[in-house]
Amino acid sequence: MHTRTPNNSRRWWPLACLLVLVAQLGFAQVQEAPGANTTSEQDTALADRISQAYDHVDGLEPVRVEVDSGIVTLSGEVVSEELRERAIDLGSRFEGVLDVQDNLAVSTSLGDRIGPAMARFEERTMRVVYSLPLLIVGLVILWLAWVFARWLSTREWIGRRLRQNPFMADIVRQLVRAVVMVGAMLFVLDLLELTALVGAVLGAAGVATLAIGFAFRDLIENYIASVLLSVRQPFEPNDLVHIGDHLGKVTRLTSRATVLITPEGNHVRIPNATVFKAEMVNYSRNPQRRFQFDVGVDVELELLPVQSLAERIVGGIDGVLDDPAPFCLVMELGDSSVILRVFGWVDQREYDFGRVRSEAIRQVKEAFDEADIVMPEPIYNIKMLSPKAGAESTPNDTVAPRPVRPTQLAASEQPKGADTRSQDEIAPALEREAADGQNLLDEAAEKE
Repeated sequence: MHTRTPNNSRRWWPLACLLVLVAQLGFAQVQEAPGANTTSEQDTALADRISQAYDHVDGLEPVRVEVDSGIVTLSGEVVSEELRERAIDLGSRFEGVLDVQDNLAVSTSLGDRIGPAMARFEERTMRVVYSLPLLIVGLVILWLAWVFARWLSTREWIGRRLRQNPFMADIVRQLVRAVVMVGAMLFVLDLLELTALVGAVLGAAGVATLAIGFAFRDLIENYIASVLLSVRQPFEPNDLVHIGDHLGKVTRLTSRATVLITPEGNHVRIPNATVFKAEMVNYSRNPQRRFQFDVGVDVELELLPVQSLAERIVGGIDGVLDDPAPFCLVMELGDSSVILRVFGWVDQREYDFGRVRSEAIRQVKEAFDEADIVMPEPIYNIKMLSPKAGAESTPNDTVAPRPVRPTQLAASEQPKGADTRSQDEIAPALEREAADGQNLLDEAAEKE
C-alpha cells in the first residue's frame, strides 16, 4: 500500500508572503521619512527668518515665533497696539506663510511704556533742533510774503475796474493777500519736506469749511447776497421801493442789510438775503408813474361827456403829464351807479405822486358838483313790518332830501390849487442815514 506525504513547500508559503509584506511596509516608511524631515526644516528656516526680521524692528524683539506646516504662531508681549498689528502684518508677508495666529499681549507695564516714549520724544526733539535753521528761514519767508501781500493789495491797479464798488474792491484785495500767503506756505512746507501734510491740512480744512458752512449758513448766504446786490444794484439811493411787506426810500446798502426809511420816518433794516430773494417793486426806476381813482355817477347820465370832463379836469392839474394823456374808462355797472376809473401820469422827479392824485380827486369832485353830475350813494329799500301779527307795512318811499350844497365862497376865500410839487419831508433823515456809515450803493454803477 502506498502512502502520500504532505508537500514541504506549502508549509513555507504563508511565511514567505508575510516576509514580503513586512519588507514593503518598511520600504514605504523609509521613503516617507525624508519628506517629514524636509517640512520640519522648512518651518524652522521660516521661523528663523521671521525672528531675524523682528530683531531689526524696535519693539518687536520680544516676539516669539513658532511655525508648524506654514502656520505662524506669535507669542510674547509688545508695548503698544501699533507694534502688535505691525508684527502680524510683517509676519504675513513672508513666502510660505499660510496664516498668522496672534497670541501677542499688549504690555501695560509703566516701565515698558516710558522707555520707548522717551526715546521717541528724544528723537523728535533732535529732529526739531536739526531743523531750526530751516524753520527760521521758513518764518522769514512767511514774514516777507505777508509784507509783500500787504504792499501788493494796496496798489491802485488792483481793483481799478471796481472803483465804483469799494466792497468788491476790498474783496479782491483780500483774495490777492490770501493767494500770496498760500503760495508762501506751500513753498515753506516743501522746504521743510512736509508736503505730505498738505493733503491732511486740505482735508481738515474741507471738513471744517463744511461744518462752518452749516453752522453759519445764514451769515454766509447774507454775505453772498450783499456781494451780488453791490455788483448788480437793483435800486439807487432815495429810490422808493416795496420789498416784501415794507415800503420806503432806500438810504444805504451795507454788507449785512438794506436800510429803508418809511414815509412815516421809521428806519427799517432788511437782511440782504431777504432783499435778494423777495419780490421787489421799484417805483422810482421809471420817473413816470401812473395814478388812478374811481368815481361813481348816476346810471341815467350820458357817460361820454362825463368822461371827457374828467379827462379835461385831470389834464389841467399841475403835475399831470400831457404825454401820456389822462384817460377815463367805464369799469363797472353797479346797482345804483356807474363806476368810472380816471387815470393820469406823474413825473416823480418834480412832483409828489400822492399830492397830485389827491388834487385830481378833489378837482374832479368839484367839477362834477358844478356840472350837476350826480354821484349817488347806495340806496337800500327797507321794508318795515307792522306790529300786528301777519300785517305788512307799506314800504317807506320817502327819501331823505339831498344836503344843500354850500353857498359860494367869497373870492378871497376860494380855495387855491394845492401845491403838487415834490416835498420830501424825510429828506433830512435820508441825508443823515446816508452819511452815517458804509454805503455800497453808487449812482454811477451798473444797474440791474
